[in-house]
Parts: sequence; C-alpha cells; structure tokens
Amino acid sequence: MAPMNLPLRRVFPPILLPTFVAVVDGTIITAALPAMASEFGDVERVSWVVASYLVASTVAAPVYGRLGDALGRRRMLLLALALFVTASVLCALAHSLLTLVGARILQGFGGGGLMVLSQAVLAENVARHQLGRAQGFMAAVIVASSTFGPVAGGALTQAFGWPSVFLVNLPLGLLAMVLLVRLPGREGSGERGKFDWPGLFLFAGSVVPFLMALEQLQRVEPATLLGIGMSLVCLVLLGGVDSYRSHRTMAAMVTTAA
Repeated sequence: MAPMNLPLRRVFPPILLPTFVAVVDGTIITAALPAMASEFGDVERVSWVVASYLVASTVAAPVYGRLGDALGRRRMLLLALALFVTASVLCALAHSLLTLVGARILQGFGGGGLMVLSQAVLAENVARHQLGRAQGFMAAVIVASSTFGPVAGGALTQAFGWPSVFLVNLPLGLLAMVLLVRLPGREGSGERGKFDWPGLFLFAGSVVPFLMALEQLQRVEPATLLGIGMSLVCLVLLGGVDSYRSHRTMAAMVTTAA
C-alpha cells in the first residue's frame, strides 16, 4: 500500500513527540533513583524501577507490531500513549517501591509501542523519496532525547521531587495524542490471523530472564545463573521453531510451484 505523501511538517510533530517521550523516559529516571531509594529505604532493589520498564517494553513491542497491522497503527499508537500517560500518573502517586515497580511495568507495556508504532506511522504517511530524510531527523531526535533525559531528570528532581519525572509525561503525552488525532490514519487489515503465541512466549522467556540476570549480575547467585540458562534455552527453542516454520513454508511453496 502506497504512503499518503503528506508534508513532513504535518507528520513530524505527532510522530516525534511519542518518540521523544519514550526515549527520555528511559534516561530521565536515572537521576531520580537516589531520591527514590532515600524515600522508600530500599537501595538494593531500586534498580527494579528501571529494569521492570525495560522488560515490559521489550516484550510488548512485537505485540504492538502485530496489532498495528490488524487494527491500524495510528489507533494502536493512541492506545499506547493513553496507557503510557495513565501509568506515568500512577508512578507519580506510588507510595511504595512495589507499587512503583508495578506502575512501571504498566508504563512499559505502553512505552513498548511508542517507538515501534511511531516509525510505522511515519512510513505510511511520508513519501518513499522522503523517508530516508525523515528517519534521519528521527535518529537525531532519539540521540538528543537520550542526552536531554538525565539533565532534565536531575533538574526536576531537585526542584520538585522525584514524582515530577513521571508527571512531565502528562502534558507531553496529551499533546501528542491531540496532534495524532489530527493526522489521517489508515484502517488496519482487519485480519484475525492466528497470533504467534508460542513465539511470543519463547521470546519473553529468552529476554526476561536474561535482563533480570543482568540486573543481578553485580552479585552472582544461583538464581542469576539459572536466569541466564533459561534465557539461552528459550533462545535456542525460538530459533528452532522459527527454522522449522521457515522450512515448512518453503516446502509448501515448492510443492505449490510444482
């Protein structure tokens, strides 16, 4: 399906804002971790505030890709933004480290779709000959956002406290949603094809234990080695399943051609 060929000045604001928010949120929180550890009194586990978001967003990303194809990419991006903003407010209101980690997991489920769907919406609205230029601008925004995050996080934490690093997502997310609604969107394919649940579970099984093991790597324990082992097993199984399915598809194509 050909792109809509909209001017870049119309496409960029609603696309770059979700990208900016997603990247900044990954780095802005690092400056607030000492304040969180001081308030909750759990220095050893405060790193889970970062790890939980990373795990959830990594697992959610491929799901958004599939749902975006079926239901429409702009629609799913709006849903991801709404979930991300709502979870950001819950993070700011958290009264314990456990509550904060739970809200961060929910925020990661929203944030996992921001980067994936932003690039997909960009590709379906920009002409092919402008796509390289558009992706170059997006790469520049990603680099600038990752640099801006820690500086903004330190300033906000010092001036308003650690909840402010989450509340800043509220106006930015709402503005992105307003701009995105004004952007023409395409309907999804509507196909209710079988979702690759085994592949998703194996992917999650390879990513989640590995990230959790890395978080615990500073103190090597049996649980850390077990997590790395589980990750490697799931990764091998995922490769085997993918290879088997590719072989079956190729065999079916050869049979049909014959």
